[in-house]
Amino acid sequence: MKARQPDSTALHHAASSGTLVGMHEWLVGGGELGSLIRAKDWSSSPLGPPEGWPIELRTILALMLDSTFAMCVLWGPDLITFYNDACAKVLGEQHPHALGRPVREYWGDRWSVIQPRFEAIMRGESFLDEQISLPLDRHGYVEQVLFTGSHSPVRYRDGSVAGVFAVMIETTWRVAEQARLVHERELALEVLEHGDPICVFDEQARFVLANAAYEELLQRRART
Repeated sequence: MKARQPDSTALHHAASSGTLVGMHEWLVGGGELGSLIRAKDWSSSPLGPPEGWPIELRTILALMLDSTFAMCVLWGPDLITFYNDACAKVLGEQHPHALGRPVREYWGDRWSVIQPRFEAIMRGESFLDEQISLPLDRHGYVEQVLFTGSHSPVRYRDGSVAGVFAVMIETTWRVAEQARLVHERELALEVLEHGDPICVFDEQARFVLANAAYEELLQRRART
């Protein structure tokens, strides 16, 4: 399958019908990535000049760039990469050279792992994944980062699949917080079961909880 590239006849028809729109008219704002997309020379890209990009691509790029969630769009059979400012933080050292490149070029050895997933999406499948673990270099060192991700196809008006739309929500901090709470609970239970005599009262000075050591202490005092 080849990318839909605008030839001279198509561009002439678009211009005469009023559908040929300059990038400055539809791609506004979008922070750093909006500026990078506008400044990039797309003439040598498989997508061709932005004036000939399909309305489906223009629409989803505008949605992506205005979002505060990490989003990326991978367009055409080569999966040409677009992403927003929030996603740039996820990409780390892969930003900004990932912009406008096929995803396989910057994923390196990891591409063989994720390739089947993208091929399935290009066939029309959608996926929701929780606790995706990705090794990312965002702060000068590689760390395992957890995400919940949604990957779905983007379609042309005729229903054929044009590309991939991905939304990533980082959950590393949430998982770490849950692990911290579990550890604190286990530590508290250990103290209650094996530590010194402990009892707990509420704000009205009502007895709430005591560990075995405290109950044993009360029993010894009752026998004396």
